[in-house]
Amino acid sequence: MTATTVGQRPARALLRSGFAFSPAGTRAVSLGHGEDGATHLEAWSLDRPVPHCHRVPTREPLPARCQVTCTDDGRVLLVDHTAAEARLTLLVPGDGPAAEVPLGTLPAGAVRLLPAPDPRAVAYALTRTGVGTTIWRVDAAVPPVVVAVLPGTVGGAAWLGPDPLRLGFTHHHDGRTGPAAIDLADPQPTPQDLPAAGEPTHLLLAQPATGVVLAAHGTPGRLRLAWTDRHGHGPSRPVAPFGVPGTAVPLALAPGDAHLAVAVTRHGRSTLLRHDLATGRTEEIGLPAPGRLGDTAAWNHVALTVPFSATALPPGLLGVPGPSGPPARFHTPPAGPWTPARPRRLPGPAGPIEAMTYGDPARRPGTVLVLHGGPEAAWDLGFDPLAQHLHAAGLAVVAPNQRGSTGYGDAHRYAIRDAWGGPDLADVLALGDRLRADGAATLTLYGTSYGAFLAVLAAACRPDLFRRAVAVAPFLSGARLRAEASAPVRRLVDRLGGATALADDLGPRDLLRLHPREVPLLLVHGARDEVIPVSQSRALHARMRAAGAPVRYLELPDAGHDPFHGGPAAALRRTVTDFLRHGPETTTPDPVVVSVPTPERR
Repeated sequence: MTATTVGQRPARALLRSGFAFSPAGTRAVSLGHGEDGATHLEAWSLDRPVPHCHRVPTREPLPARCQVTCTDDGRVLLVDHTAAEARLTLLVPGDGPAAEVPLGTLPAGAVRLLPAPDPRAVAYALTRTGVGTTIWRVDAAVPPVVVAVLPGTVGGAAWLGPDPLRLGFTHHHDGRTGPAAIDLADPQPTPQDLPAAGEPTHLLLAQPATGVVLAAHGTPGRLRLAWTDRHGHGPSRPVAPFGVPGTAVPLALAPGDAHLAVAVTRHGRSTLLRHDLATGRTEEIGLPAPGRLGDTAAWNHVALTVPFSATALPPGLLGVPGPSGPPARFHTPPAGPWTPARPRRLPGPAGPIEAMTYGDPARRPGTVLVLHGGPEAAWDLGFDPLAQHLHAAGLAVVAPNQRGSTGYGDAHRYAIRDAWGGPDLADVLALGDRLRADGAATLTLYGTSYGAFLAVLAAACRPDLFRRAVAVAPFLSGARLRAEASAPVRRLVDRLGGATALADDLGPRDLLRLHPREVPLLLVHGARDEVIPVSQSRALHARMRAAGAPVRYLELPDAGHDPFHGGPAAALRRTVTDFLRHGPETTTPDPVVVSVPTPERR
């Protein structure tokens, strides 16, 4: 089966995020991020084979740090996160700007939204507290109501049925990780364990119409998929192999039979599969182009709907009718002109390194080596607005998946365990040498988060190779990050041995001692970064200024970990691009991005 592309002119988003589907899968909402950085609301109709999108007018652009979900009748729940709380607003689309109904607040922190199959509710929400996990019912006219407080933590929530209103989830409590269910219509709901094997079991998906439940057994790296019927009470049956190598992400279960939609990613490319759980047969669904599938989907009686993008196709929704229906149809914003990336394999110190390449480095006046965050991440063939912007400005873009990146096997992924800034730094430096030998002119560096840490190290180690560097939300070292970061970030540092000090010729990878002395550096950090504390960039900036090193620091007061979402996005893209092209002598005006004053030397 193949897919075709359909342009959707009213929705001129450069990037989309926050896709959420209604309980019956007949509607969806997304956040559209324009080139000016403004965030607006988009509504999708999924009751036909071709997804249809339109922008929902609101009185003001939406906050960049928000979440949305929707009901089957088109109402939208907006969660606006502030430092003190999460504010809930019901948006009711109409002829003009959507009506706004305040619905109260939830405690500050992460909020997980669940579409509500209960017609009396707008949605359900999960929050974490010191005593466990709280489940809230959000109604249309009253503040949110606590319906249950569960000990421990909850993951993998999925509705097992609307009548009774049973929610299935993975329950982490008292040393056990297993599936459980709770009847939220009960006046005093109590979680009940579902049958599970004698090993950790994670509930992934459920389909109330068929009673099929999908779970994963085992530990990370050794997970095995299995499915049951009878809403989790049937016998557990293993899922047959899909026959396509890569990392599999189950997306949705069919509403009429035991079919599973799966996205498989390998070497930066996604494959969409329709798998028959009963027979083990798998069908590959053709995509409009090599690209990236989202990690969520909806499957109603008309079509399977999945987010998708490609390097020259901004994000949209792919609609896949039944096996005997018409080809899949993809809706995306109007074509660019956007430049497709070319995957390229370059020699590295421990074997070939794949890089997504925009333009020919030997034919452009400058080349930027773009390093991804993570470290457990990878560049892929999805749409990247910054890469497009840099290429349109005349630069070649090389985005490598050096050691530590996912999608290339365990040996590649875990090569940096206990060695942050070791094998991956060696790969980056080798790639720079190779690009220079192949005729690349000016070489520069750009990195975000973990990639920013690498970019600063590379600029410090090879001032002869790199002309300039941009670091967005870097950390100083694994140990310094662990000392200041949140619990989830500390767990990642511990799991990958990020606090281990390397004892080679370079010594510990600490940016307070290993920072550029000659290469101009542009530091960017959001003051509300929830992943890398802004204090890390402030300390690096102060140290470099005290040493007389060429550094410029931009701190965005209202930005989080990704400063390219929100009002400063357009100004920040211009600043980054001009710095990479021209260096500190650029005169690009920046009325939105605020420079932090240089500290006085003492």
